[in-house]
Amino acid sequence: ILDKEGGLVNHYVDSAHQVCSIGDFHLKQRPSYPLMEYAVHNLCSRIAGDFTPCVELVRFDISHISYPVLVSRTISGNYWKQGEPLDLKQWTRMLLCAILTRPADGRRSNYIIKDKKIYCVDNDLSFVESAEVSWSNLGRWGSSEVHFFTILFCMQSLDTKLDQAVLDEFKALDRSAILDGWIEDIIQKEKEYTTLFSKPDRAILSKKDSKGRTFTPSIPFKKGALATLDLQFWRLQALIRRSKELKSGDLLKELINIHQESVGTYVYKAYDNAKNCPLDKIKTKITSSKEVGSLTNVEYQKAVLGKKIEKHDDFENETHPPQSARKEFFASLLKKFDHAAIITRRGETTIQASFQAFADDLSLQITLLKALAMEPLEKAPQVLILNYNLALNATLLTPFLHAGLEYIDLSYCPKIDDEALSEIHSLCPNLKHLCLMATGIFEIKGWGWGEWSYLEFPKLEYFNISLCVQLKTLQLKATTLKTFIMKDLPRLNHYKALEHAHKDLKKNKDFVLMVVVQEGNALQYAHEELKNDKDVVLIAVKQSGLALKYAHEDLKKDKDFVLAAVKENGWALAFTHEDLKINVDVVLAAVKLNANALQYAHEGLKKDKYFVLPAVNKNGLALAFAHEDLKINKDIVLAAVKQNGLALAFAHEDFKINKDVVLTAVKLNGNALQYAHKGLKKDKDIVLAAVKQNGLALAFAHEDLKINKDVVLAAVKLNVDAFHYAHEGLKKDKNFVLAAVKENGLAFAFAHEDLKKNKDFVLAVVNLSDYALQFAHEDLKRDKDFVLGAVKLSGKAFQYAHEDLKRDKDFVLAAVKLSGKAFQHAPENLKINKDFVLAVVKLNGNALQYAQEGLKINKDIVLAAIQNGYSLEYVHDDFKNDKDIVIAAVKNGYTLEYVHDNLKKDKDIVFAAVTNDGYTLEYAHDDIKKDKDIVLAAVTQIGDALDYAHDDLKKDKDIVLAAVTQSGDALDYAHDDLKKDKDIVLAAVTQSGDAFDYAHEDLKKNKDFVLAIVTRNGYLLQYVHDDLKRDKDIVFAAITQNGDSLEYAHDDLKNDKDIILAAVTQNGYALKYAHDDFKKDKDIVFAAVRTNGSMLHYAHKDLKKDKDIVLAAVKQNGRALEYAHGGLKKDEDFVLAAVKLNGDALQYANEDLRKDKNFMALVQNVLPMELY
Repeated sequence: ILDKEGGLVNHYVDSAHQVCSIGDFHLKQRPSYPLMEYAVHNLCSRIAGDFTPCVELVRFDISHISYPVLVSRTISGNYWKQGEPLDLKQWTRMLLCAILTRPADGRRSNYIIKDKKIYCVDNDLSFVESAEVSWSNLGRWGSSEVHFFTILFCMQSLDTKLDQAVLDEFKALDRSAILDGWIEDIIQKEKEYTTLFSKPDRAILSKKDSKGRTFTPSIPFKKGALATLDLQFWRLQALIRRSKELKSGDLLKELINIHQESVGTYVYKAYDNAKNCPLDKIKTKITSSKEVGSLTNVEYQKAVLGKKIEKHDDFENETHPPQSARKEFFASLLKKFDHAAIITRRGETTIQASFQAFADDLSLQITLLKALAMEPLEKAPQVLILNYNLALNATLLTPFLHAGLEYIDLSYCPKIDDEALSEIHSLCPNLKHLCLMATGIFEIKGWGWGEWSYLEFPKLEYFNISLCVQLKTLQLKATTLKTFIMKDLPRLNHYKALEHAHKDLKKNKDFVLMVVVQEGNALQYAHEELKNDKDVVLIAVKQSGLALKYAHEDLKKDKDFVLAAVKENGWALAFTHEDLKINVDVVLAAVKLNANALQYAHEGLKKDKYFVLPAVNKNGLALAFAHEDLKINKDIVLAAVKQNGLALAFAHEDFKINKDVVLTAVKLNGNALQYAHKGLKKDKDIVLAAVKQNGLALAFAHEDLKINKDVVLAAVKLNVDAFHYAHEGLKKDKNFVLAAVKENGLAFAFAHEDLKKNKDFVLAVVNLSDYALQFAHEDLKRDKDFVLGAVKLSGKAFQYAHEDLKRDKDFVLAAVKLSGKAFQHAPENLKINKDFVLAVVKLNGNALQYAQEGLKINKDIVLAAIQNGYSLEYVHDDFKNDKDIVIAAVKNGYTLEYVHDNLKKDKDIVFAAVTNDGYTLEYAHDDIKKDKDIVLAAVTQIGDALDYAHDDLKKDKDIVLAAVTQSGDALDYAHDDLKKDKDIVLAAVTQSGDAFDYAHEDLKKNKDFVLAIVTRNGYLLQYVHDDLKRDKDIVFAAITQNGDSLEYAHDDLKNDKDIILAAVTQNGYALKYAHDDFKKDKDIVFAAVRTNGSMLHYAHKDLKKDKDIVLAAVKQNGRALEYAHGGLKKDEDFVLAAVKLNGDALQYANEDLRKDKNFMALVQNVLPMELY
């Protein structure tokens, strides 16, 4: 591979470099920009994979000469031929990367094809300015010189659709993370490349050789190049988000320059104009440059700078090496974000940033931190405020720290830990303000040898460690501390924190207050001065009454202070001065808060009825400490149990057997049943009252009542765990267990094991409760057919199937077919399996909601899902803006609720939606709600959709007529003018009588119209105007059609015999609404009971003795005997006659008769055996 001079043999005649191949490697001597090739490969790999050669720079030492060689792995294949088919996915990825890397020399020979996939084999001239656009002095016309060139955009028509899956992948990329990692890699690689050669060697290599070639280990990024790359990346992602489909030419139009964001159209035109050129002329046509093989360095520099290079131009001053480019990029980033800034005011520099606005973008947070740290400053900052950064740790924080910092606020930075605090302590000795709220600090202590070494901040005045939920140790020395805030520290032992605090902190009121509010008894370790401080002691006592024990003696004698203390914590009474323990105000205040405080009162008060009575009124449990003589005082005991049922425990035994007292107690607290006399534990009234207050009180009931269904069901209704205490017999009772499960599905947990093995019974239980299967016998959970039967009843039941079944793909598919909810509890490996999820959603689209998030953006899966169920809600937002997807969804009955707003304006989509479900008109755009065709389709499908139509269409007779014909109640939404229209209203009441309620008042007063509609439906009398409710013609027409409508007639007509007789003849139930006088009228009542025997209930008592009336009633309804006079129910002959007419009457005969064997023998003769 070497020539006579020691250089590489050139295997490629048209190459500007000496290039040769050996084995799987490609060698290029003295490459111009090796770091450029590395940068392009690195960026493309991060975005889309390896479709450019991976490269490395090495040094060749050949006897007397040394030179750089770029080694790249060979990608085998053939040059692309015009018309040759390409893999669309790979081509789409290449185009996207080309827009970002912006090659200047993307000749045909730089690309090869392998298995229809295209690869780039040379990319050393990239990151050019896309085009240079010049305008005339008058700004009327412009000329452009295109520098961006790649044959990629000429391989297919500019109208070729790009692969949507690839676009979706690109759209989801983390732009900030990619660019940040990329530039860091380039900087590191630049250092490696530079150290390959000494400085003198690099100087020689940078000069042109005989062929005009130079070598540099860096990249000449133009100023602003990285910011432009970031913006280009963002624009491409934004373009994909807002477009339903993209063509290759659309990408060209999106090209930008550093100073111009409108050059893409010029580039597009250049490519479009060259579309019919021969391959060897395309580059010349697009770039107006001569095709002379490789681009020279000067030509490339011209393209990078976007302008012609003149002799006096200093190329180096116009460009940046990578490290400088990164600094400039970071600076440009800071300008874009309002939440991060460096402020200098009155000689003080502040670095301030809040990352809350982009909490979900961790990589951007890291990038901005680096940008802030690298920003050049005239003066080191005195103030550092970094909030809500989820990535900030000791490593990222250290560059900000220095001895001049006086103010640090790192609130809500959870990775700020002990290591970070150590760095702050070491590097910031002059710190005055430190806020570590909601950080990850674990211990605050020194690092000396002593067990209680202190972390010392000699100048600290403000310290905030609130919400440091991991903090467990606090050993701080800060003699100048003025403000200390420490709230919500669940792991910190506040007691020890004060016990082992530095003596200076024990005098610090803020610190002591913060401690005693969490642990009042820590007051004992406070300085003596603070033990006499009312604010401090009162806060301590509020947390723990025992804290008063450590207060100064003067405070224990102070009535006002002690009264305040016992109002905070009744236990404090134990440590007050003896003189105050006989003070009624003090003791009552203590007892009100804590009944046990009464034990510390003076004995004289415990015997005093007039003190104990108000005491137990405030806290019934104070009865425990009353004198024994008062525990037999009914007034005292009743007052106690009325305030707290559990006070029954302390009452005299005589009261524990008193039903009134015990009932009062258990109604207030069911658990008081445990203190009742055993005789009352058998009392159903008592026990029922107890379990209705607290279901678990069943535990204290007598065994006889633990088998009582009413009692146990009442207990289970309140607390399912009460079933545990029920008699075993009830746990085996199928009907009772079902009733219990109906009250609470978890009740099945307590059922007998035999029932848990019974397939039919368990299925009946599953039908009542989603949770029941979890308590079934394990054998049933393994039974495929059984579990599928359960899933059919409730999809949630699948979660309780045996794990072996959940791993069975065929079984999961069978379950999902029955209920999409079953997929929620399938194993995670199935939820991420594309083929399996596709099979699942084909069976049940609703299962899509439980698939892995990444699969919800798969178009094949989404299309399958929307064909089978209401799944549009669960797809990625981009698909909700895809017309093909959405129209397929709405044709399957899906509403517009989850459709993108853009498509809610689309007439085709809305029409398809409302044709399937008129109610979906609610979610259409307001403009569409004005469209008559759309609204007509909606109301024809469901009349009530009229509610969502535009007001103008609610005046349209065609629309409203269609609506009320489908649903009469839609009249409610019509314009008032149409509520007067007889045709409209008649159509409405024909469909639904109740619609007349929405008719205009004018129609409700129109006798002719009303007469016509009540003749059809007497029930509509309720909606007519009150004047017509007293019109005999109207009412007569109504009751003739429906006697019940008498209810709505005017009272005057309810006193009209003709009206009443007509009404009860049509429907006996009308007797209920007749005037009382008619309920005594035999003719009226007889007519009523003949059509409805149960109306005997409303007859006058005298007529309930009338055998003819009663027999007529019984004949119509045997149960009417229930309402007969008691004398008739005892009359053997009458009852036999009644039973002969209707066997159902027997159940209401006198009980003595039904116990009489002779009578029942007679009954047997008149009744069929099965009824008997």
